[in-house]
Amino acid sequence: MAPRHLVGRLLGGPDPEDRVVLAPSTASRHPGVALAIATANFPQEKSVMGAILLSLVISLIVSVAYLAWWPRLAAVAGVAGS
Repeated sequence: MAPRHLVGRLLGGPDPEDRVVLAPSTASRHPGVALAIATANFPQEKSVMGAILLSLVISLIVSVAYLAWWPRLAAVAGVAGS
């Protein structure tokens, strides 16, 4: 999950405000689509929901940590509007 945040941050452009939005957006995945694809391809597999839920929880934890870290980084770097 963290590499996805890094990619979103690096490709977010020169505006720090864009980067703080694009990092979690790049890292997020839609669990409903993942569940639909997984159940269509593996209908007898019961562990699919648990794997998708685990991925969702980990993504949420990493995103919250990133968003908590961003104001500190912006304050150190002197970025306005953080």
